[in-house]
Amino acid sequence: MKYSITSPGVNNPYLPSSPYIIDAVDRYWAEDVQILGAWQDWSDAVCVVYRRTVDPMMTLGCRLEFHTNSADGTIEGFARDVAVNLAEPIGTQIARSRRDQHGIVWVAVPEGRHTSEPPIKVLQKIADR
Repeated sequence: MKYSITSPGVNNPYLPSSPYIIDAVDRYWAEDVQILGAWQDWSDAVCVVYRRTVDPMMTLGCRLEFHTNSADGTIEGFARDVAVNLAEPIGTQIARSRRDQHGIVWVAVPEGRHTSEPPIKVLQKIADR
């Protein structure tokens, strides 16, 4: 069963995931990953834009959907797994990635796959490099 990560309620025990992801990155990977922003993308996903110390001139983005079979089935476990993935090399996923008009390389988000427009604060951080 798929749950929305952004609309907690009777049928959805999960809270928005972006604070959990940011906390996990700050806790485990703060020296390696800088989160520039995270926001809701529709009702079932969160987008994260970030940079890594190994390639600081590249701005990366990913679109993530939480499912009950993700990680250990908890939003905290999902966030820990996401934090690890943000710190890892992109590897073969680069073939399924695309660069948008803002210079964000969306990892494993191929052409034609929707991502919402980054918030203005995120665009300002990208421009400030």
